[in-house]
Amino acid sequence: MAVSELGSIADIEGWTQPAQRPLFNRITSGLWNFTRKKPLGAMCGLVVLFFMIIGDLVPETANKFLSVTNISNSKPVPYMADFLEKNTGIIYPYAKQDLRSRLQGPSSKHLLGTDSIGRDILSRLVYGARTAVMVSFGAVLISETIAATLGIMAGYYGGFVDKFAYRIVDVFQSLPGLVVLITILGIFGSGLWEMIIVIGVLGGPAGSRTLRGQTIYVMASPFIEAARVLGASDRRIMLRYVLPNIFALMILASTLRLGIVVLIEASLSFLGYGLPPPFPSWGQMLSLEGREYMRTQPGLAIYPGLAIGLLVFSYNLFGDALRDVLDPRLRGSR
Repeated sequence: MAVSELGSIADIEGWTQPAQRPLFNRITSGLWNFTRKKPLGAMCGLVVLFFMIIGDLVPETANKFLSVTNISNSKPVPYMADFLEKNTGIIYPYAKQDLRSRLQGPSSKHLLGTDSIGRDILSRLVYGARTAVMVSFGAVLISETIAATLGIMAGYYGGFVDKFAYRIVDVFQSLPGLVVLITILGIFGSGLWEMIIVIGVLGGPAGSRTLRGQTIYVMASPFIEAARVLGASDRRIMLRYVLPNIFALMILASTLRLGIVVLIEASLSFLGYGLPPPFPSWGQMLSLEGREYMRTQPGLAIYPGLAIGLLVFSYNLFGDALRDVLDPRLRGSR
């Protein structure tokens, strides 16, 4: 049979589509298999989800979805910190001061104590999760988009495109990252979006090397050559065949990079280049209050440090468990 008699590549892709289970059943089955194989990774995934809820990423995403889809009779999902502040007696406004209760230890009124000007430590930890989660997920989304674009294009086209792209990557990798971040944020300001964009852009090129190597591996597959013979365009091959085959690697790399971004944000806040006061940040809490009053109120340094360590540990362990489950070369090795 001649190639022309086969029809276009879109027709061939639609010849036979195997029956698939409903999306909800596939998601629940996948979650159960992941929990059964990697219980510790699943627990860390729940911790990550908890921080996403506390950090308002889940409510913000849900509200955006409701506004775009125009679902009728849908109420906005409340932000967790605001909800706890209004409906419980244990969370206070993050900037509320009580000078009579300054530097107090844990009590029934302030479960983790207060800082040097009487602000509740637990409340500031809860609101500080918003900074850590928003910066980490926003920066990783930008960096993975840049990494995928550079990696796929360099691996697909090769030649001059590959050399030019990786001279750019070499330049970015040769720069001292923290110094560049401090310089840019010092010039343009250190707001939330500035931190997300700068950290994401600087971290993107370095992550493209792994994706480039995987793209070169995928390009050697027979189905790529078959798609070319049937007349598929370069854009279609990259989006329809290459991207799905490296997407699992992107997910794994992003979960591991989340912890790195949290540490970068905490370092910038510790050095005074994070969000300006009074909005709390865990690194800022360690820097401004934790160092000066560590002996008087140790919780000012202990609690933000524990929060940073728990979030980074959960990100890394969750990413490691995902790698073991999704990467076929590692299945059964642990």
